[in-house]
Amino acid sequence: MTASQPEQPSKPSEMVTKRQKRAANIASLSLSVAMGLSAVFNIYEYLSGMAELFQLVLISLLALYSIIGYGFVRANKTVRGILIIVISQLVIIPLYILQIQGIGLLVGAFAIILPTSVASLALPTKYFRRVLIAAVFSTMFAIIGDLYWPFERQATAPSTINLIAMGIVVVAVLVIGFILARNFTTYSLNTKLIAGTTVVVAIAVIGIGVTLSQLSSSALEERTGQNLQTIAQAQALAVGELLFRETATLRTLALNEPLVQAVQMQNALYGESESANLANIEELDIQWQGAEDDDALITAVLQNSIATELLQYQDVFPNNVEVFLTDQYGALVAATNRTTDYYQADETWWQVAYNDGLGGFYIGNPEFDESSGVNAFNMAIAMQNETNETIGVLRTTVQLNALEDVLASARFGETGRVDIYSPGEFEIEIEDEQLVIEEEGILAADVLSEAQASPSGYIFISYDEEASVLATAPIQTLTHEPIVDALNWIVAVHQTEAEALAGVEAQQRLNILLGLAMVLIAAGLAYTLGQRLTAPIVALTNVAQQVTGGDLTARAAVQSQDEIGTLAEAFNTMTAQVSDAIVTLEDRVQARTQALETSIDVGRRISTVMEPQQLVVEVVNQVRQAFNYYHAHIYLLDHQDKTILHMAGGTGTAGRKMLDKGHKLSLGQGLVGQAAITQTPVLVPDVTQEANWLPNPLLPDTKSEIAVPILSGKELLGVLDVQNNVKDGLSQTDVDLLELIASQVAVALRNATLYQGVQERANRELQINEINQKILGTMNVQQAMQVAVRELGQIVNAKQVRVHLQATENSRNHRGKTE
Repeated sequence: MTASQPEQPSKPSEMVTKRQKRAANIASLSLSVAMGLSAVFNIYEYLSGMAELFQLVLISLLALYSIIGYGFVRANKTVRGILIIVISQLVIIPLYILQIQGIGLLVGAFAIILPTSVASLALPTKYFRRVLIAAVFSTMFAIIGDLYWPFERQATAPSTINLIAMGIVVVAVLVIGFILARNFTTYSLNTKLIAGTTVVVAIAVIGIGVTLSQLSSSALEERTGQNLQTIAQAQALAVGELLFRETATLRTLALNEPLVQAVQMQNALYGESESANLANIEELDIQWQGAEDDDALITAVLQNSIATELLQYQDVFPNNVEVFLTDQYGALVAATNRTTDYYQADETWWQVAYNDGLGGFYIGNPEFDESSGVNAFNMAIAMQNETNETIGVLRTTVQLNALEDVLASARFGETGRVDIYSPGEFEIEIEDEQLVIEEEGILAADVLSEAQASPSGYIFISYDEEASVLATAPIQTLTHEPIVDALNWIVAVHQTEAEALAGVEAQQRLNILLGLAMVLIAAGLAYTLGQRLTAPIVALTNVAQQVTGGDLTARAAVQSQDEIGTLAEAFNTMTAQVSDAIVTLEDRVQARTQALETSIDVGRRISTVMEPQQLVVEVVNQVRQAFNYYHAHIYLLDHQDKTILHMAGGTGTAGRKMLDKGHKLSLGQGLVGQAAITQTPVLVPDVTQEANWLPNPLLPDTKSEIAVPILSGKELLGVLDVQNNVKDGLSQTDVDLLELIASQVAVALRNATLYQGVQERANRELQINEINQKILGTMNVQQAMQVAVRELGQIVNAKQVRVHLQATENSRNHRGKTE
């Protein structure tokens, strides 16, 4: 080789242009500074106990290789230095997903943008293509690994200092991106297509994924919260009605005449000295506690006729595990079981119920009852005589079997639970299929208050150290009974976020996988098809941007049958699937609430009807149409004979025929009569298995039936009866909805009856005023009498009206004087 001959390039650095060397110097220096500062910040965090060692090692390695690469670039070994920086980024950046979950997209973005940006600035085309392929696989590892990594990782967001460090890296990326954009026109067309297509499609897919993720997450969170709130309200109403039924049965027992007489008889045995009476009771209390079961005092309380009455009550209502009666001093009169004490007036429940002689009702907190060995709560009511004087107290212990069934049946999914709280007092929950009562619940009073005050009706909390969704509702009754509504018990429905939002997580994974597939397809097509595919890719990018902007109806035009057409079809399929998923989710939630909305709509419509017969017709027709029942009809209680139910309205031909025949039932006859006499709903999913069911030849296809009493307070107005032509076609859900409608019908019937009475009185007063006006227009008594007779005859539709005048003694004397 002679001195006149130029030296042939033999090293990669000798193939780099001056422009690439300048860009390599700026990029490597910027990255060295950015990574070095990030490493310093992480060292400070690690020493403060705020960062993990793994995180410190990663950022330190990135900083180290960036500095080494910058040294090679400064030594005029540009390709080697840039390759060291780029390869370290491709290997180290994706490893962040091994420490923190949920950052796959962010890490993937850095894994593809940062290395390819640096490579495009400082490396020849053949190196850039290889870096681009490696960056795609590195990004796929980051994103897919973040989604499916099997080991536990941190779920917390990066700390403030980490965010600052990340911001510094972002600034470095922006600087490199600016240089890349300024020099973009100097690149080859193939390089433009590869870089441009990959970057644009990646950004579009990330935008779509983030947008759809936010839309799906927000919609699912809202629907999930609304569902939990609906469940909470339904369960609160169910528990409230359960408690109300228990109070109603105890009230009924308190009206039992033999019990009242027994208490009065024992009260009559006391002397006039209250202190002597209490002293005597204390002696009996001591005797009671130490006596054997066959002691005369024990048997006198447990084996008298009133105790037999209480035992019979207990047989009818077996949830009452202990029932006993006391007199005005708190001494036992009768009991189903031997109690701990004979004297009960020192107990809180007795004092609340007796209420210093004013009388009251007591409902205690649920607790484990040691004497009966069951979870139960106490109820007590004042016994009163005919003059409403408080003469004693009746108490029962009600076990929580029914409440346990309600809570157990309300469980949903794997983690969906329904609990009952009294803030600061107790919690009731189902644990290992058993009802458990805790004195203090997991949820604090302020958390329950926050949930109740939330405008959305639900909140996100940490429940039992798990991220959960919580909705609450106060326990109340349909008729707003103050005894139950004032308990301040709260139903709390909660479900872990992981299960509640599992749908959006699955959708996010699908979106990400589809996005990655799109990026790979776009890069492959760019490699093989070149400039000819630029226009279709640009068009596809425009459609992707429309979808990113929220237009899920936008579709890419499929102009060919090759890979570009496949890409367009895949994009359209993904968008349609996401759109359908959102619509399907909304439909599913809407279907759950449609029945309740329909019942409310029925109530709103019938509230404007003021004529009872028209009201009945409206109700049965709307109920049948709204819920697609086979048949619906209403019976009303006869105003004269309270033992007869007359059919007042029914749907279809069968309803008209029964009306024409004057169809009626007696109380207790059939399911309708049974619902009327018990004043409780009757649900028969399979009528062939019900002995009390009365088949109707006009309704041959009836397979299931529900009869719901129409009650105004405790007064029976009638019965709403619906039938379905499908076995097991009616359920407790239908019962709950029909009870709501029946209560609305009761109010509407009362309103219609009152309205008719007001109308009749108004008409009579109007007619009387008209007669008065006509009488005032007469000239003498004879004309006035004629007008009165004529008008009264027309009003009462009489054939003949006569007026007889009888002269008084004064009128005769007066007549004698004037003659």
